[in-house]
Amino acid sequence: METNNKQFEVFKWVLFGTAIYLIYKLLDKFGLLGKSDEEKLAEELDKKTGIDTIDSLKNDKKMIKAIQISTNKKNPTVHDIKKLQSSYAQYRVIAEKIFTAKGTVASGFDDNEELVYSSLSELKSQFDFDMFSRFFLEWKKVDLFVFLKSFLNTSELAEVTRIIKNKKPA
Repeated sequence: METNNKQFEVFKWVLFGTAIYLIYKLLDKFGLLGKSDEEKLAEELDKKTGIDTIDSLKNDKKMIKAIQISTNKKNPTVHDIKKLQSSYAQYRVIAEKIFTAKGTVASGFDDNEELVYSSLSELKSQFDFDMFSRFFLEWKKVDLFVFLKSFLNTSELAEVTRIIKNKKPA
């Protein structure tokens, strides 16, 4: 008799856990749980950058051509375009690295150019760099090149340009 009570108790907790999980999935499916800050930022950036179809890039003929070549499609889908860029979480990490590369009073104004170079090297392509630049502007509220010019000299900026130009277009 005691074994049946224990089995029933276990069954009751398994059933309860399953019900909680199903309620969670339903709430998540209907968007009632809310979104994480990163998901909200990604959606906001998607809206602002407007890269949802190849038509949204109609004024940037070089970018369209690069995407078409990279995807081997005349009319790439949203999914095709998204595969060409890093995730917003990666953009956030790279942006933080670049932002902290600028020397401060505490660091004796010692800039870390190598951190900038290595961070930009993490980007997959020129298209990815373009998307990252838009992300940086939205997140840090300053244009990436304006920020870099504030602490990199001419030869260091040339190295940044070289890194970007050596990447495949998309």
